[in-house]
Amino acid sequence: MIIRFQYVADLDEELRVKALIKVADVTITPENALAYLVTRYPDRHNIEIIEIVTD
Repeated sequence: MIIRFQYVADLDEELRVKALIKVADVTITPENALAYLVTRYPDRHNIEIIEIVTD
């Protein structure tokens, strides 16, 4: 699964950064992808999923 997402990198300037991650863990689904990202990247703020591509 590939997850495209964006997050706020700098809270003062609200700088948004786009990112992409390939997830090989079969327990991650489109339904729990946001929870996965928040857990994996706790220092990234206001994560927003742009697109999920499943294999």
